Amino acid sequence: MESLVKLKCPTCSSRLDIFDTPSGGRIVSVSLLGDSVEQNAAALELFQPPDAGPKITCPACGRSFDPSEPHRSIPMFNRPRAS
Repeated sequence: MESLVKLKCPTCSSRLDIFDTPSGGRIVSVSLLGDSVEQNAAALELFQPPDAGPKITCPACGRSFDPSEPHRSIPMFNRPRAS
């Protein structure tokens, strides 16, 4: 089975693979754990039934997010711009 979508959880930064099932549901699988959940991930794989809606639940941290929502990234460094 080939992954349909690859995402990154905005909360824990884990990399996720989304697979569609023949029943219409989704399997959300963690391909790389984020640093914040590396030692205490809740799960590595999660099944979401067909009626789960557009939100994806991250198996590692348990937080739900909508992949179509805009996410504001926090800048890594506050460096002055060169002129």
